[in-house]
Amino acid sequence: MQTLHEFNRLGALKNILLICILCTLQACASLDFGATKFQPLKTDANANYFTFTAYGDAAYPENSNEAEQIRIEWLNRWLSENNITNKNLTIVSRSAVKKQVGLFGIIYDIYYVVKVDK
Repeated sequence: MQTLHEFNRLGALKNILLICILCTLQACASLDFGATKFQPLKTDANANYFTFTAYGDAAYPENSNEAEQIRIEWLNRWLSENNITNKNLTIVSRSAVKKQVGLFGIIYDIYYVVKVDK
């Protein structure tokens, strides 16, 4: 049987481990870019449209302003890598779809439709 001191120490160790895992996940934002997708959708006379797919999880919560800023940085990286710079950008729509429930919470796929003026 565990003593109260041993129980508290184990709880503290679990919390430290969880914090380390979450910090490591946050530090991997540039690596997590690889889990996103950027695809052409359509073109009209005035603009090109793209779909951008990212995700939300414990490290990048679906409803977090900070996580959304990271996702927008990923989108900007896709635009830059495809030589789509200095253009007017509009996010036409954003939809989050629950993908699964994981160990640290719900995982979402987040779909954006992006309009880039010609």
